[in-house]
Amino acid sequence: MAEAAPQAQCFAGALNDRPEGYKYPPRVRFEILESDLDSYRRAADFLNFNNTEVLCLQHEFGIFGGPAGSHVLALLKEVRMPVVTTLHTVLQQPDPAQRQVMEELVLRSERLVVMAHKGAEILQQTYGVSAAKVDVIPHGIPDTPFADPNLHKARFGVEGFRVLLTFGLLGPGKGIEHVIGALPEIVRRHPDTVYLVLGATHPHLIAREGESYRLGLERLAENLGVREHVVFYNRFVSDDELAPLFAYCEFCLKQVVADNEMGALLEGLNGYFITPGPGGDPIRNPLVLPTGKNMHALDPQAIPTSAACDCAKKVVDRLLDRQAADNGGKYPESIAFVLWGTDNIKTYGESLAQVLWMVGVRPLPDSLGRVNRIEAIPLEELGRPRID
Repeated sequence: MAEAAPQAQCFAGALNDRPEGYKYPPRVRFEILESDLDSYRRAADFLNFNNTEVLCLQHEFGIFGGPAGSHVLALLKEVRMPVVTTLHTVLQQPDPAQRQVMEELVLRSERLVVMAHKGAEILQQTYGVSAAKVDVIPHGIPDTPFADPNLHKARFGVEGFRVLLTFGLLGPGKGIEHVIGALPEIVRRHPDTVYLVLGATHPHLIAREGESYRLGLERLAENLGVREHVVFYNRFVSDDELAPLFAYCEFCLKQVVADNEMGALLEGLNGYFITPGPGGDPIRNPLVLPTGKNMHALDPQAIPTSAACDCAKKVVDRLLDRQAADNGGKYPESIAFVLWGTDNIKTYGESLAQVLWMVGVRPLPDSLGRVNRIEAIPLEELGRPRID
């Protein structure tokens, strides 16, 4: 707002969850203690005394004091300027106290802002709010140029893996334990999957119970046998660190929604040229999207790729280690493989790379990336027998 209206004087008020408050920048001109009803009224006096022209209220259930956060209504009843309220959560099935607070918020707000069209729909259907009173300002992500995702994955130690991502302050309610609970089946089907949990534990949770929540998640992963597939990045993650991951996700999303299948079909039927493009797994290679290309499967001379070899090595090493542990340290003499063409298309030769690593040979790509030769890995370097 300050950037959009440089002539305006914009200042902020902070909501504290502890009496001693926090260290704020100069833009924060007043503070409210969450549980102190009188501090809400004092904040209203401050705003009125300073002839504030518009109050922008950020509302979320659970941060204001009183039943269902009703203390904030004491502020709204006293202020003498228009109120624009941004609703971070719009409950479709509120309890009586939550409904009463929301209806009062609606009554005392000049405009309501939500961040999804579903929120606007709930306001109209559940609370009877006029559509003319509601503005939708969608959630956004940084608009950054696309680059090779493996460059960004390498910063978090997950290069070459399929990555599931949760980011932000850790705490119950984000469903992290449900993802970990589903990992055994996910990993069984996709052994190269890693669940990356980015972010420090919420400070409120730390104050109440220390790191017991995070440690509980680690124990859960350990008990389910997927600890090596869960990576905890235990610190605050800056916008600069998240931006590359968002850039990758944003690029993938744009490709997914850019469906050109019908248009390309009609052009093909009319005898027009259809842009060629690769086929395969869009998670590993988003360039297969959007749909509607004249798809080619792969260049057989270009597989297995180096990324496929890296993934294959991890999968084979884990499999052989488990086989040896289950058989008194003895490695299997032979292992059967079922090779599907589509799997090699999707993974750029990972199944072939697994066979090569079992035998103990490595592909040697030339300067153009074509794989025309292999070389045997010395047993001293391999550290195990060759598997038929």
